[in-house]
Amino acid sequence: MFKLLYQEAAQYNLPTCVIGPQVGTEPFPERPSDILKIWPSREPVRRLRPDEFNAEIGRFQKIHC
Repeated sequence: MFKLLYQEAAQYNLPTCVIGPQVGTEPFPERPSDILKIWPSREPVRRLRPDEFNAEIGRFQKIHC
């Protein structure tokens, strides 16, 4: 399954992350998730809250779009 996802990411050439389920006991808007960036280069897993990840998406959009 992971290999297929990687092939899809490579085909579209867009920054791609795999996002795990939320963890912790904080209220839902503040619960972090483990996030693994797989394209264009693989990075270590990071644990980010939704607002932190959304800020990264904004940077991706400015660079790529």
